[in-house]
Amino acid sequence: MPLQTDLSQDCTAADPPTGMKEATSTAAGATVIDGDTLTYFCADGYTTGGGSGVITCTAGTFSPLLSDITLTCTANPCIAEAPPIGMKEATSTAAGATVNDGVSLTYSCGTGYTAGGGSGVITCTGGTFSPLLSAITLTCTASPSEDQVGDLGSVNVVIGVAFAVVVTVLVILLVIVTVLWLRRIKPPCLGKSTETTNVYQNQAFANVTTNNNSVYQDLGPTENPSGHYQELLSVRKKNGEEFDLAR
Repeated sequence: MPLQTDLSQDCTAADPPTGMKEATSTAAGATVIDGDTLTYFCADGYTTGGGSGVITCTAGTFSPLLSDITLTCTANPCIAEAPPIGMKEATSTAAGATVNDGVSLTYSCGTGYTAGGGSGVITCTGGTFSPLLSAITLTCTASPSEDQVGDLGSVNVVIGVAFAVVVTVLVILLVIVTVLWLRRIKPPCLGKSTETTNVYQNQAFANVTTNNNSVYQDLGPTENPSGHYQELLSVRKKNGEEFDLAR
């Protein structure tokens, strides 16, 4: 009886082609026992175009080879979305437009918005944009409008005018208070009287009397033996009997 040799050999699984996946999710590098089969089909985002995706391990080799399977998978296109507020797409792709697999869309900040950094590029891959439009890192901040800038300028003008008015009023009040204070300390004038105890050269004198256009003080016989009266100040009449003691 002839000696029989076991010629069975296992196979090693490989990565599936783009757009395909294996039915049992057999990982690349996994061992496939001789005689077992793997079945490939189109992945999500891809449409089957016909053909077979079945391969069989035979004596350590898949038949047919994975690269020779007849299954075809065509990537689905992506559907463009409306750009987020403050952004626009570089090619003005409208919302709902078809974007073929592998095509990228680039978003930037629109008029009236300022970019704050980040990327606005998304790529269609198997019917889905990567990253999703809602997940892009580009940020856009609204810039102040001309009306807002004008309003701000008007507010500043009003504030400036109000400040100037307040300062002017305060200066006027300060001047008024100063004038009143100066008038308050001014020496009073003589009234219509022939006798007074007014101030003469910042000194108070008693027993003062007037004679014609002169003012005298009764000093008594001790201070002035030659007479009781000493002339304090020669004055001139103003408006009848008013006397001005100030020089």
